[in-house]
Amino acid sequence: MPDHRKEGCDDEPATLAVFVRSEWLPSMRGRVKPSTWDSYRRNMELHVLPAVGRSPISQLTTRQLNSLYGALLTDGRKNGAGGLSPTTVRYIHVILHGALADAVDVGLIVENPAARAKPPRLVGSMQESRVWSATELSRFLRSCKGHRHRGSTMGSWSQGCMVFPAGPGGGVEKRSGGGPVRVLAPSD
Repeated sequence: MPDHRKEGCDDEPATLAVFVRSEWLPSMRGRVKPSTWDSYRRNMELHVLPAVGRSPISQLTTRQLNSLYGALLTDGRKNGAGGLSPTTVRYIHVILHGALADAVDVGLIVENPAARAKPPRLVGSMQESRVWSATELSRFLRSCKGHRHRGSTMGSWSQGCMVFPAGPGGGVEKRSGGGPVRVLAPSD
């Protein structure tokens, strides 16, 4: 197993759990909002420390972290109802990466094993876009006509609106989830 300990560093915490509980979490309390700190603590205590917390911090490997992420995806729920979502596992990776980066910064380890770990990809996490045709846009605009909330609807709808050439007929791209809208103008 590689030893990521900094040469000459004999005062290292024995395990990842000792480092997280005695140094990292207390140091984070003043650096993040209380709700963020609580999320870090909960995720470390529920998901990370039971699996790899007993490992000496200097011997924690990328392979162990990849194995942890895989296990969390398949059976990470504490109620036994299956795995955690890729988004949650990736968030846990971000937390752990940050803790280990701080261990590097304070000289406990030379290299962050999370830097080379492979958390799950967020497939489909980007909001899917759908382009409205000119007919659909026209139908939408007509449906707003005379409505008592027309002004606020049009104002909300047009926020972040950008115009791009879109070939004959043009169209409008409305991102699901209230994201930006692109008006695709017909190209010449």
